[in-house]
Amino acid sequence: QDLRYFWQLATVSMGQRLGCVEDARQRGTEVRFDPEVEVAKPSTARASDDAFEALQAKVLALEQDRQLLALQAQKMAAEASARLAGDADAYIVHGSTPGTGTDTAGTDRAKLEALQAELEQERLKVARSEAQKSKALARARSAEARVTSSATRSAQLTKSIDASSRRAREFKRMDICFVVDVTGSANAFIQPAIAKIKEIVNFIMRYLGTGASVKIAMVGFRDFCDKSNQFTIFDFSDSIADFVTFLHTVKCTGGGDACEDVIGGLSKAASLGWSGKIRCLFLLTHTPPHGRRFYDGSRGGSGWDDHP
Repeated sequence: QDLRYFWQLATVSMGQRLGCVEDARQRGTEVRFDPEVEVAKPSTARASDDAFEALQAKVLALEQDRQLLALQAQKMAAEASARLAGDADAYIVHGSTPGTGTDTAGTDRAKLEALQAELEQERLKVARSEAQKSKALARARSAEARVTSSATRSAQLTKSIDASSRRAREFKRMDICFVVDVTGSANAFIQPAIAKIKEIVNFIMRYLGTGASVKIAMVGFRDFCDKSNQFTIFDFSDSIADFVTFLHTVKCTGGGDACEDVIGGLSKAASLGWSGKIRCLFLLTHTPPHGRRFYDGSRGGSGWDDHP
């Protein structure tokens, strides 16, 4: 503000000076310029020497003031530039606000660094959370894959068990047929044979266990000479009690020659109503069937094989 004031003062003074010169020219006064200071010096008798000297002194003083003001302005500008430069360096180096000398910038920078550190911590937390989320998702997917694999294996195992159960049930469906010689010559062996049949049936029932489906049949054969009484048949039944009752009604009679119609008994057994998955036939006889191919050629003679 001081610089602006002095500059205005110098401008006014120069205006007045130029006004004096123009006034002198209008009055016809000769205007001469001093090498040091430009002044209008009257050459006529109407302007006194005292007035001229006073005016010259005033102009010289104004010029000196102007020069002084210019020097002061330069000095003030240099000081201001130096102060600004110094404050800027101090702000950069020490973190102080220019022109204040306080450490508000340092405080702000510390706050900024604290906020950045807090932000970095939050970023790390988010990163850890994302990593944990990814791991949990991977574990969940792995567990889901294991569950799916386990479910697949369980389904396959269930299917295999069902198939095995079906096969087991099928294997528990058993048909047993006894083809027994019931001719007169077998009378001495029929009771032990009946006991052995009961033993075989009981063993199979225990072996197959719960859920077994066992059907039992019997074909008692004699010989050709017995005609209508040649075969005694008990067809397949799951009633063990009925089968045992039938065994006790069997009578050993007939037979003719030594060889019996074993082949006829087997043929009758083959024509019964077999239905089980497992089919078993037991042949109990003490003589060979008719036909030389079934016995040793050294045997023979009268009464041995009437139907060779």
